[in-house]
This record gives sequence, structure tokens and C-alpha cells, in this order.
Amino acid sequence: EAEHLLRMTLSKAMPKEGIEEALARAGYPGCLAEALEPGMTYKTVKLRIRTSEQEGMKVALSQAFLIPEPLKRVVSIGSTVAGEMKNRASLALIFSMVAIIFYIWFRFGELSFGVAAVLALVHDVCFTMGAVAVAGYYPDIFGDIKINLSMIASFLTLVGYSLNDTIVIFDRIRENMAGRKSVDANLVNDSINQTLSRTALTGVTTFFVVTALYFLAGTELHGFAFVMIVGVVVGTYSSIFIASPILVHWMVVKRGFGIIFWVLTSPLWVPWKVLRRIMGGTPHPRRA
Repeated sequence: EAEHLLRMTLSKAMPKEGIEEALARAGYPGCLAEALEPGMTYKTVKLRIRTSEQEGMKVALSQAFLIPEPLKRVVSIGSTVAGEMKNRASLALIFSMVAIIFYIWFRFGELSFGVAAVLALVHDVCFTMGAVAVAGYYPDIFGDIKINLSMIASFLTLVGYSLNDTIVIFDRIRENMAGRKSVDANLVNDSINQTLSRTALTGVTTFFVVTALYFLAGTELHGFAFVMIVGVVVGTYSSIFIASPILVHWMVVKRGFGIIFWVLTSPLWVPWKVLRRIMGGTPHPRRA
């Protein structure tokens, strides 16, 4: 059965012993989802409850703690709903990246710009998700890093931030092309150098802001801030060292995509080719 993690706000701060005693009196002695320290007082606590018990628990907690609405805020949701949320978030990222390809293709007039930007975004999202997975194994160091709604929002924010960095460089490349139809290494290098100060200043400023959020804004924003800390560094790196070189080596990348498409579609056309060859090689009987 799915479980929810909810936050209960008390009418006044209570010590650990008083909270545990009230929960036991309400009939839910083991529902605390966090470790409380003896001697400390708490105004809010996290509770873990099953979906089927939620309404009954509200009534019992309301009577035990003398609170009209004890459970107002959902901190996290059960595995079934979380799986559906992850699927929808993945679809949102995929559709947004497809839309980005077409927009940048239209904006810059070249498919290579759109594909380069999206490949850099895929790199950023995958790298950051890997960092989130690693951080999840070390909660004592990084805090409570879990996939939730705020973290999904941070991934979409990361996509926008990284894309903005990439477009700034691409726009300077387009200006420096001055009618040329191809992009070479010297052109890309000059364009990156011309925008490097802006990219570095923006990245450093944003990094300081999200770092302050991570350490000072509380545990609820740990996930959002952690994704942005990693994403700002990776997004700045990818705009310079991944998206831009793809433009220089576009023909190689295009040939690689052709090979991948050929391999992925081979189950569709290889049997047809073999069947046609077999049927074509079979001699037809001659009519008398």
C-alpha cells in the first residue's frame, strides 16, 4: 500500500517526549518519519502514514494535539504515484527538448545548432541525475536528497539555464559567421573567447546564490539547490566544451546519428530485404 510523508504543524513547540506520548495516545506510536533529539522542542514534525489511514489519523491527531487541521502539507508521496510522476516528468523533458530542437533550428536556420544544444542538455540532465543518485546514498553528508516536485522543477530550471548559456555562444557564432556557410574551429574559438567573461560571471554568480540556498534555506530546498549547484557547473562546462565542438564536427556527428538510426531500424528492414532476396532467388516454373 502507498505511503505518504506529511508534515504536522503543532500549535506550540513541544519536546520529543511530549510528541511521542501524544502520538501513542492517538494510536500511532511508530509513525514518526524523522529522529527527534531528546531535550529539543519541535514546532513541526514529519509523519509517515498509509493512504487508507489518512482520514482516521487526522481525527486522532486533532484530538491528541488539539489542532483543527494537523496534516496540511504533503512532503512526499507513495511509490505508485511517484512512479507516475517520474514518467510524466520524463515525458515533459523529452517533449521540451524536441521543441527546443525545432525552435533553435528555426531561430538559427541550421539543424546542427538545435541538435548540439539538445545533446548538451541531455549531458547536463544525465550527469546531474547521476549526482543526485550518488548523493542519495550519503544522506549524512548531502542531506535528504530525493526526487520530488521541487526537484523536478529544478531540472526544468537547469534545462532553461543551460540552454540560455548555449544560445548566447551560438548567437555570437552566428554573428561571426558573416555570411559563411560553414563553422570552423577558429570561428568557434573566437566566439567562445568573446563571450567567456559573460559566461563565467553568470555561472559564478548563480553558483553563489544556489549554494546559499543549499546551506541556509532549510532542508526542504536541499534537493532543488543541490540540482542547481551541480547543474550550473555542468551547464557552463557543456555550453563551451560539448555544444560548441559539435558544430565544428557536425558531419561526424551526423554520420554517427545515421549509423544509430540504421542499427535501430534494422529489425524492420533487414527481414524484408532477406525475404525479397529469397523470393527473388526462387526459380519460377516454366509454362508449357
